[in-house]
Amino acid sequence: MRPASAREMRQHYWAAISFMDSIVGRLLAELDATGYANETLVVFHSDHGWSLGENGDWKKFSLTELGTRVPLLIAAPWLPH
Repeated sequence: MRPASAREMRQHYWAAISFMDSIVGRLLAELDATGYANETLVVFHSDHGWSLGENGDWKKFSLTELGTRVPLLIAAPWLPH
């Protein structure tokens, strides 16, 4: 892959993640604004995303450790930390 193409692919990928972050932020802000934040269970789950040149991979089909990690975030405000 040419370096310019790699930069562009990474830029697009990070733009998509930034957009998703902003949407989740808007959702959480709305829960705060409406008073539901302390009684709403929020679960965020995703797939592992795309490889961006790690180990020479530029795809989703990888069995390396980076390719198998997935996010799972759970917020239950009524439970102790």
